[in-house]
Amino acid sequence: MTHPGISQLELRQIIESAFLPQRCVCTSPDNRSFTVQFYAEDGHSVVLTVTGIAIDSLTSQQALAALVADLRMDLSQRSGDEAGMPLRRL
Repeated sequence: MTHPGISQLELRQIIESAFLPQRCVCTSPDNRSFTVQFYAEDGHSVVLTVTGIAIDSLTSQQALAALVADLRMDLSQRSGDEAGMPLRRL
């Protein structure tokens, strides 16, 4: 269950806006988890994909802040050949 009063659309907007001006797209292929993709400056090349982010784990502002911090860490550590390989959250 997500934080009361926060829809998936609002969660997506919060996550995506946390990384502006970098292009970040958050989708929910199964309505239970998010997949977040980060794009290079050209806006077309995917530099990082993180899958399996459980929506029901995002129940507080602290959980959202921790997710953003983890994604920032993942993004800063990805480079070279592994950049296109997806990471999976459990």
